[in-house]
Amino acid sequence: MIRRILCRQCGASTQEPITFCAGPYLGYTKWLAYYVLALRKEMSITAVADLTGLHWDSVKNIEKTYLSKKYQKVSLGEVQYMGIDEVYLGIKLMNERMDGLRRSTMNKLADEQKKELKGKRFLLLRNQESLSAEAAQELKKLRFEFEELGTASMMKEYLRNIYKMADCCQTARTAFTLWCEKAEVSGIHCLKQMAKTIRKRIEGLLAFWKHKGLTNASQEGFNNKIGWLTR
Repeated sequence: MIRRILCRQCGASTQEPITFCAGPYLGYTKWLAYYVLALRKEMSITAVADLTGLHWDSVKNIEKTYLSKKYQKVSLGEVQYMGIDEVYLGIKLMNERMDGLRRSTMNKLADEQKKELKGKRFLLLRNQESLSAEAAQELKKLRFEFEELGTASMMKEYLRNIYKMADCCQTARTAFTLWCEKAEVSGIHCLKQMAKTIRKRIEGLLAFWKHKGLTNASQEGFNNKIGWLTR
């Protein structure tokens, strides 16, 4: 039983310090925490909870506490390059601007016309090479019927293709500059905003070519695995 200590002078109370406990207000010992961490190398959180009789959240919190302490300070002494996923940020932002344009376009249409754009969000945002022949034909039709959306959709693909086709930093810089110029003269607000962002982040974007295709692909993959495990 854990006792509480009362100060007779100020009236404050606290829990009795127990050195073998894993922390204040925790009902398990340090050795149990070590045991749980050892089991977690080979077993799932649910399996460890069933074996030890601990609640699922307790097992998870033991591991979270351990990881927080272990990675509280990360040594950067041998780091040569630090990559920021500008590629992801740029394309993701373009998709967000595209979706905003789709919504604003729908708001201006009559109810009957809105049906043509309803449910077409992913058709406009999906990479063109991932579309089926039928979907590609449908996208072509949408681009023709809705001029601003069509221009923005093609500019999105143009932006993506820079990463596929540019073979050096200078070529990429020229391509980004041309993209920004076309976006600015288009008169489409979301493209003009995107051009402003690209001009501001151009050096970060060019790091992909400056440092031999430096990307955060492996980190993104690892983060996806963490997200999957968390869910």
